[in-house]
Amino acid sequence: MTTKSKGTITFSYTTADLFNDVGLVSAFMTKNLVNENGSVMDEFIITDDERELFDVCVKQTLPNIFDEMLKMTTCVKGYNNDGTNITFSVTDNNAYNENALPLVEDTLFDCLKYGVLSEFYSICTNGALHAIARGKYEEMLRLLNQRLYQLKKRSISSLY
Repeated sequence: MTTKSKGTITFSYTTADLFNDVGLVSAFMTKNLVNENGSVMDEFIITDDERELFDVCVKQTLPNIFDEMLKMTTCVKGYNNDGTNITFSVTDNNAYNENALPLVEDTLFDCLKYGVLSEFYSICTNGALHAIARGKYEEMLRLLNQRLYQLKKRSISSLY
């Protein structure tokens, strides 16, 4: 959800929604994993049993995304994770196309999702799944850079 208030744009996500999406993506990524004994999907899917590890992965991913955002634009204000909600805040320069906001919101969520998956698979030591998640995470960060460009623009009147 995106909110605007007092010169700030805040992008908010619930950890429950993030957990559900990460679990769903992990299920599809692992559904065809097999070895000589059969499916190994259960070893690499994120379920309620991995909730504590998911929380650790979120805590590891958030500062990395924020750091990347800081490199992209000076309008970034901060981030927060209270265990239930995750927020990112940027300065509202009021000089962008409103259609850019949902694009940034969706891309930030994708960065979170694939960043968490990348951390999870690095801990679970599955190189192939880690490489896939990491590649998608880096792709989403590049896309975020392009989409954040809209938000860092300033109105012409603010330059005088």
